[in-house]
Amino acid sequence: MAVSTDGNVVQNGVEMNIKYKSLCTEIQRMLNMICIIPVIIEANGIETNGVTKNLEVIPEKHSIYSLKKTAILGTLHTIRKVSRSGI
Repeated sequence: MAVSTDGNVVQNGVEMNIKYKSLCTEIQRMLNMICIIPVIIEANGIETNGVTKNLEVIPEKHSIYSLKKTAILGTLHTIRKVSRSGI
């Protein structure tokens, strides 16, 4: 899962595929049972196209609302941390 700013959504999707390609290939070779399923949610909680469809492919059920909440709370945590440091 990636949490992205508005301008980096597409770039994060490409980076995720590149980053995990070799890992995915190695696990496929060893276990013959894995694929990459991109789940990208913007820092403000907006889901990208296809997220709901991609989540349906994952065997365990994940709530899109809990993922959005996690993204927003993580963003707020980062903002608070930066504002406390005085940057």
